[in-house]
This record gives sequence, structure tokens and C-alpha cells, in this order.
Amino acid sequence: MKKKLRPKDVVKEVVEAFNKRDIDTVLAFFREDAICHQVSEQPIYGREAIGKMVAEAAGRLKMEWVIENIFEDGEWVVLEGRDLLGYRGCTIFRVVDSKILLQRGYWYSPAMSRHYRWSFHKSNKPSP
Repeated sequence: MKKKLRPKDVVKEVVEAFNKRDIDTVLAFFREDAICHQVSEQPIYGREAIGKMVAEAAGRLKMEWVIENIFEDGEWVVLEGRDLLGYRGCTIFRVVDSKILLQRGYWYSPAMSRHYRWSFHKSNKPSP
């Protein structure tokens, strides 16, 4: 049985896996019903859709996260950092039982989206 990780440690593991382009490990930390919302774009619902976004970001974009500060308060983690080009921002995570339920990023300004040419920002909210 795997040891239960603190929320801050989950986020550190996700960043490390993302920077290594280890998509399977990144996704293993997301719940099936997770939500990823880069606030300048539409939310992405579910681990499968999040996986597509992460795979594109990790594969095509040559993007890495650099953690500058990380704070934990119960289930909530705030990561402040930048990418290798200097785009700055923060991401807020809600981690429940060592799995990410919510990731809300305040990183992606329109200028950054244009630079990286995001193509995955479309709402995919399931129909009721």
C-alpha cells in the first residue's frame, strides 16, 4: 500500500513528473472527476480530458514549471512559480486523499496562451 502523501508533496510530485514528461504519473495524481481550470480559459472536466491537455503541454510546448514558493493549508496548496521563459503566476490545488480534485491556474495570460499556441482550451463539460 502506498503511503498517503501530504497535499504539498502531491503537488511537488506532479511538478516533477510534468517536467520529466511523465504523463502517466501526473495523471495518477488526479481524481477521475477532477477539474482543471486555467482561469483565462474554459474549465476542463475529468482525468481523461486533463490528460490530453497535459500531454499536449508536456510534449509540444517544451514547458517546465519552476516552483518559487509552495504553501499548504489543509487540503489546499498554493504554488507560486514561473516557466522557463519567465511567465509567472500561481496555481491553487485542492488535494483530497492524495489525489487532485481541483487545479485552478492563474498562469496563462492571453500573451502566454498566444506564445504557446494553446489548442486545448475548449469547454468539455459533460452534458447532464
